[in-house]
Amino acid sequence: MIELRHPYATVDYGGSRSVGGNQMRAQKKIMRQAGCGVVAAADLTLYLGAHRAGCGALARSALPLPFPEYETYLETLRRRYLPLIPRFGLNGLMLVWGLNRIFMKNRVPLRAGWGVRSGKLWPTVTHMLASDLPVILSVGPNLPRFWRRRKLTFYRKTETGELVPAAFVRAHYVTVTGLDDTHLRIASWGGEYFISRDEFTRYAARDSTRIFSNIVRLKPKRRLFG
Repeated sequence: MIELRHPYATVDYGGSRSVGGNQMRAQKKIMRQAGCGVVAAADLTLYLGAHRAGCGALARSALPLPFPEYETYLETLRRRYLPLIPRFGLNGLMLVWGLNRIFMKNRVPLRAGWGVRSGKLWPTVTHMLASDLPVILSVGPNLPRFWRRRKLTFYRKTETGELVPAAFVRAHYVTVTGLDDTHLRIASWGGEYFISRDEFTRYAARDSTRIFSNIVRLKPKRRLFG
């Protein structure tokens, strides 16, 4: 499996530690309903601040981040950079726009962009993970038939290593922390899940659209001089 080089950002919820943040434990209703993109952005920046050269301005206190401090950070990002549309949250362009403003504010030598062509999806995910960059992945809504109720399966790994269905999702952001030939390992709702690569590809093509079911790509910012 190709994976991040360091443990993913963790939050201390009063003694229990999560894998990334959990939007369902946020105090604001709008965050619980539509805040997955803000959580994904927060966890990405926390990881970069802790582990990537040139991103130290993003660092908070040592991980795991205490929940009150994490909650304050979420609210800062939501109010300043990632405003949520009630019931709809963030689209991909809004998410990368907010991330790029965060990067510019903190002089982070990265630039975010939205989406890649279908044939480049897995190679791009592989390249980013190999470069120790978490990958924000969008499981898009049902489009163009928005009235449908098709969802993508999230799996959990049992103690014996078997993957069993654990959740069924659409219109949701997660963070990819690892990838092998068949599955993505992801962080969502403060836990670790797995997505079938084949099932995601079919969902994006048949039940959603690749415009929305895609990734945030991160690249080093080019220097104009020197």
